[in-house]
Parts: sequence; C-alpha cells; structure tokens
Amino acid sequence: MVVVATHGTLTSVVLQAGSSTVPGRASPHARHWQSTGRLAPSTTYTAVVHLSGPQGQPVQKALQVRTGKATRLLTMTATPGPRWTVGVAEPVVVTFNRPVPNRAVVQRRMSVSTDAGRVTGAWHWFSPTVVHYRPRHFWPVGTTVQVHVDLAGLYAGRGIWGDRNHDWTWRVGDRHVTYVNASRHTFRVTDNGTTVARWPTGMGMPGFVTRDGVYTVLGTLPVVRMTSCSVGLSCTPGSPNYYALTVHWDTQLTDTGTYIHAAPWDSEMGVANTSHGCIHLSTANAKRFYRFSQPGDVVIVRGSGRPPDLPADPGMMDWNMSWSQWLAGSALRQ
Repeated sequence: MVVVATHGTLTSVVLQAGSSTVPGRASPHARHWQSTGRLAPSTTYTAVVHLSGPQGQPVQKALQVRTGKATRLLTMTATPGPRWTVGVAEPVVVTFNRPVPNRAVVQRRMSVSTDAGRVTGAWHWFSPTVVHYRPRHFWPVGTTVQVHVDLAGLYAGRGIWGDRNHDWTWRVGDRHVTYVNASRHTFRVTDNGTTVARWPTGMGMPGFVTRDGVYTVLGTLPVVRMTSCSVGLSCTPGSPNYYALTVHWDTQLTDTGTYIHAAPWDSEMGVANTSHGCIHLSTANAKRFYRFSQPGDVVIVRGSGRPPDLPADPGMMDWNMSWSQWLAGSALRQ
C-alpha cells in the first residue's frame, strides 16, 4: 500500500487491521509512504496519517481500504473427521488442495492436543500436499483429540494464502491389536489387551508374500470385486495368476490392495500360504473381524521375511519408521 502527500509532508503513517500493524517506510522527501509488510486478502485496513501542512500546521487523516480476494487459496481436507471414533493407531492426515511452498510456516500453525494430558507426537510431510501427525506411541484409549490448522491470514508463499481456521475433535476408541504370523499361519485378535479370538489363516504365496510390519486399518467393505488386472497382474483369463473374484467381509489394510477377507475356497488355511498377498480367513471369522474392526486399528504381521513398503503405501506408512525417521519428516527440523 502507498500513501502519497500531495500538499505538505508525511510525519507518520500507522496502518492497521484490528490489532495487527503493518510496517512501512517513508521516502527521503517524506512525500510517499509504502508498506513493507504483506497485506492479507479480503481484509479492511485503517491508515492513520499525520502530515505537516504547507504552512507547517499539523494535519491528521484516517483512511480505510479493503484488499481484494486472494487468487490462490490454500485449503485442506482431513481425516479423522469431526466426531469420528477411530483406533489407537489412527494418524491425523491433512491433505492440502495445492503444493505448500513454505511448509515450515504452515506447520507452525498446525497443532494437536488431547484431554489425556501431554502426548508426544509430531508431523511428517509425505509430499508437498500431504502431512500426517501421529503420537510416538499409540493413542491412549478413550482420548479426545483436538486438531488446529489455523490458515486464516496465513501467507504460504508464491502468492498462496490460507482460507480460514480449521478446528475439530475426534475420539480414540478401544485398543484393537491383531497379531498375524505368516510362518505359523496364525491370527490372534486382542481387545484392550485381552485375546478374544485365535484363528487359522493363509497369506501370500511365494512371489506374492505379504509384507511384515505394522498395518493401520483403513476401512471395511462388505463386498469387493478383486481382479488380477487391477493390481497389475494378468488381465487374460486362463493365464497364470489370473483371478476375478467377488470377495466378502473385507477389512482394508493398504491402498494397493491388501485386505483381510473371507476365502471359502482356501482349504489350506492354517497350513500353507496360497494368496496373492491378502490375509485369508474363513467366512465366519472374516465376518466377525469385519464387524470388530474400525479405522485406525492395528494389525501386526510377522514371519514372512518381506519388509514393509516405505513410505509409499497408506496403511503401512505411519508406524514402520523409527521415531527419528518420523521426526526427520518435520518441516521444522530441516
């Protein structure tokens, strides 16, 4: 913003929006004053101008201006959503509508608090548009979590301004942790530390071995159409590894297609691994697990010898890093 004195000279200019003052400087001849701070879009500013008139008399003027709308807004979506109840491993996932040029500035305006007292946690950027928050250890059961992403008036760089403040709460449900062993073909379900089920299972065969690691349940679907073509295998009926199946009671573990599901055709559960990477259960057991599961529940796979896929695959990307690796993804530590 520029203030020009056509008669007399400027002695001071104070430019404010609410309690926020915008810095500026006058020209050597005191005829022009220009703001040096950045003005926010869609904001009303008041400039109180003091001048020395042609005969040296003091003059005061108050001017009001309103800035236009930002042409490049930064907004966001997030999970868990308001008032959701999720499992103890659920991360906060914030997805911005455009790449964030200055991630550190934005991250300083993002915070997570709980009603359970201090919980150590941190943000980790997986891309210029996606950042996750998780605690160092799983969330305490029954905790209410409040998330603040305060974008109002925030300049994120390259002409991008935040749209508004985003504040919401969600709740941590029961501690569901399931232990699956690929070499023993066992599937053990725990609820708040108590074992509630032990079932035989089957997992990925050689060439399609299910990855070891800590999975976070992404969601559940009663029916999924699973085809070899959709995961980059054969699209030709009758060819090796071709399949096209309607599968029931599906608990999703990764975006790339790892599910726990009913496999009534698998006669070798508890003895051998015959799947293309999914975790097989009987129809009754898969249905029971489907009804038991919630997003953010934990499934720990061991015994396959195949390491986690890091950091690409949602469902595996949050809990298979060391804490130091997780902290390295913060924009404030780079």
